[in-house]
Amino acid sequence: MRIGVVLAGGASTHQQVPAQLRDSIALGNALVVAADSGLDLAERLGIVANIVVGDFDSVTPDALQRARDSGIEIQQHPTAKDETDLELALAVVLEAAVDRIVVLGGAGGRLDHLLANIAAIARPTITVPIEAWLGTELFVVVDHRWSESLSEGIVVSVIPWNGPATVSEGGVRWPLDHHVLAAGATQGISNESLGGLVEITVHDGRCIVVVPDAKELS
Repeated sequence: MRIGVVLAGGASTHQQVPAQLRDSIALGNALVVAADSGLDLAERLGIVANIVVGDFDSVTPDALQRARDSGIEIQQHPTAKDETDLELALAVVLEAAVDRIVVLGGAGGRLDHLLANIAAIARPTITVPIEAWLGTELFVVVDHRWSESLSEGIVVSVIPWNGPATVSEGGVRWPLDHHVLAAGATQGISNESLGGLVEITVHDGRCIVVVPDAKELS
């Protein structure tokens, strides 16, 4: 399985990187794309990008120069453009036909940037599995099934996306069985793991599953 790793900018002070993802990068099984100041995040995390994209209005000049000097592919776009830097980076990994996408960073900073990042990651045209680690928080786009072993009391939220969704939840304090979550509904917020396997099944529609404290999953 080839993974597309996208590093986004943001003001997060601590960024989780799952150990399995680091292993995939080390083994050369990942295409790593930094979106503008995501290059600075890559350097802080000790991850070498294969490609850097963006208008470069937020990356530090020194980091960008180091990337140029080391022969990393640079794709510069004009500031007046229709896509965000994250969208440009996602397009690169999608064009490379990866099997899975993991986004690192993108939290903190401006609220409009955060909302735009979430919308870009969860847009329906992305059909490969995709998840994002925003600092220590995990969100996964789910249109079929997601499961994970979690300690007791870990919060799990399920939010319908792009319309209503029919959802079942198991292994949580408040289970659901083919429950319809209306667009904008908050019934799926702040459920809790009973300790063990948590299973979220989306029978119809699309949801975002959020684990606000996902440190134990890394």
